[in-house]
Amino acid sequence: MPLIVEDDLENFLLCAFSRHADSAEVLLAFLDNFHPRSWVGIRGVVTSMMWHSLRVYTEQNASILEDVFEKNHDAWCLTLDWDLAQVYGKDGFQFFENLKHISPESAQAAEFAQSVREQQIDKDAIFLDLRRWLKRFSEAPSTPTNIGNFAAMAEVLFWIGHLDIQTPLRDSFTDHVLDQATDELPIPQLGEFILGIRTGRPDFYDQWLSEHIEHLTTRLRQEAAILALVEDDEAIVAHYIIDTDQEISRLNQRNNFSNSTNTLHESTLERIELLSQVFAGKKRYGAIGYGHRTSIVEQIVDEAEKPGVMAEHLHPPWAPRFNALARGLVEHRFRPDSWTEYFSILQTRRQDILSALGDLRRAITAFNPTRKPSNKFGLQRPTQWDECRNSLSRPLLLPKVAVDEWGFITESTEQNRTDDIRRLRYPALNRLSPIRDAVNEYTRTVGNFMSQALDGLILLPNLHMAEEPSIKANVLAKAAEFGIDEHSVRLSIVNGINACAAVAQLHTATYDVFGSSSLPNTSDAMAFRERQVFLATVTSWCTFADGGSATHRQQVAKKSHLRKPKKNNRQKSVSTQPKSFGDLLNPTRNRLRSALRGLKPDGIEASILSETVPWNGKSALWISCNTEHPLASLAAIEKTWHQLVAAFDPDRDKIVRVKAIDLLWSAIILVPLVSGKSLEGHALPHFRSVADVQTPDLEHNPWYYSPKSYQKMHGIN
Repeated sequence: MPLIVEDDLENFLLCAFSRHADSAEVLLAFLDNFHPRSWVGIRGVVTSMMWHSLRVYTEQNASILEDVFEKNHDAWCLTLDWDLAQVYGKDGFQFFENLKHISPESAQAAEFAQSVREQQIDKDAIFLDLRRWLKRFSEAPSTPTNIGNFAAMAEVLFWIGHLDIQTPLRDSFTDHVLDQATDELPIPQLGEFILGIRTGRPDFYDQWLSEHIEHLTTRLRQEAAILALVEDDEAIVAHYIIDTDQEISRLNQRNNFSNSTNTLHESTLERIELLSQVFAGKKRYGAIGYGHRTSIVEQIVDEAEKPGVMAEHLHPPWAPRFNALARGLVEHRFRPDSWTEYFSILQTRRQDILSALGDLRRAITAFNPTRKPSNKFGLQRPTQWDECRNSLSRPLLLPKVAVDEWGFITESTEQNRTDDIRRLRYPALNRLSPIRDAVNEYTRTVGNFMSQALDGLILLPNLHMAEEPSIKANVLAKAAEFGIDEHSVRLSIVNGINACAAVAQLHTATYDVFGSSSLPNTSDAMAFRERQVFLATVTSWCTFADGGSATHRQQVAKKSHLRKPKKNNRQKSVSTQPKSFGDLLNPTRNRLRSALRGLKPDGIEASILSETVPWNGKSALWISCNTEHPLASLAAIEKTWHQLVAAFDPDRDKIVRVKAIDLLWSAIILVPLVSGKSLEGHALPHFRSVADVQTPDLEHNPWYYSPKSYQKMHGIN
């Protein structure tokens, strides 16, 4: 051990504890008398020793963990007291306890959480080995001389102070160390270093700060572009300048694995965290940025303005990271062993769901409005439906080969806070993130639809049978007594159509990641069938929710035929039944065509060009407006906008058409033409807002007219 470079000590000990668990006690006995000379070495022992204790603690609570994970899935760490770092103190998160007054179900969840926590071993046991080792540490380590050792020193001193460990290491630094750190460390690292020192030796830091506050404040203002620090007894707020290149205003430069694009939000939070690290004792910390606002676009929410974040929401980074490690280690035991097993589970779930959706379509088709709903109406295989819903509630974690063996790298790891070196060793997390996100969206939307459709199957037949408003009100009241929410029907439409989009997203992500080869255990035929089944099911469901099944419409048409014996009346009624998902928008299409024809007296030839050509990979509705003169084209664009707004008006309160537009026409593109030709090859891609529930005012939002070039499509020169 003494021959190992101390920079490598943490990795060596982690591997030793993980891969030679049967020799852990021998290694701990050796470490009792092993004292590294550098702060990086000390942190290596601290981190590995805490991980070993965490692994032991997890094994001791294995039966409870399996039971809670099976019942509460993603919420397992909130059900148990898994705030092992004690961010919120000895009592932990208290999540369900704080919600128990909301409903009987919440009270039941709180009672279950309390019962399993009583079986959980005291979490203080995790730090017993660490306490013993730090108390016996007698040799003062060398003074830090680089960023790595300063960072290690801050982390070790944080744990010493946070856990109130009496150790000689508390007194192993001087004013000179703080002076050196203040002058040499980059601002983000300086903030964390001060926080660690402040936690480990608050009395020492307070005295030092009183003597150096002017120098420290000057450096913060210079390097964090802070114009002014406004302070009172309860709060301190930094007013800072945002660079023209907003990324330069970041204190922590974005690494290769960060997916965040909200630079203003992050820049502001960085300064808030910095203030909370350096200046203790305030109730609120805030930051307000200047220099990014423009007069062209009015900002409803300014991400650079956060005047007061409560101090209790700003935690030192090391304790939450330890909690994340604790969660990652537990979830490792529930992961599939390989990619083959992962994709096999996913494939099985998708096949079972397709079968269940077929059962739903059969139930819809069998609905007969001339009879009261009987026990025969409904799903033929309700057990299969429930099994699918339950499977979707269980998280599909990435396989063990995609993450590290300790729990540092997981799906929930905050990417811009994760050590780049560790993440480089497990690139699958980043490369497969599109598939992971698509699977999560598929699971969420399909699971919601399957839950809400059950309420709809009970509620809708009775509502369709009710001919009077009073009868419908009684149906809804009776349903509420059984816990059936009348909003479930509307939500089922939203989630059903979103599920169709999620299926397409999953297929696209598969192609983007794997190229022409398909996902393991799937095929192109499976993907095609899946799209067709979802679209057919959602079409039937939307029709059923909007006015009944095909049988229902036929019966209504028959009754109407008996009252008014007009020729071919029944055939016309039946023909309105949508044959495909796109048919749900037939009334909208007809209205659009009529509205576009209405522009002809103004010298504008407008028409629908295409619904099949995508825009930037998204579904799109292409519309052209043709004039004889270039100057007339400018007025034609505005007139077309207002004509389209009027054409979409009847659909704004119809959830089926609103969601169908979202899926089929996620972009609405206007192509201005002069004498049948596009002069500059430009289109206006921001016309989707004509279908929004609240259409924007063009006078205050002129950017809707901003053009973009397009690749030539059929019919446009």
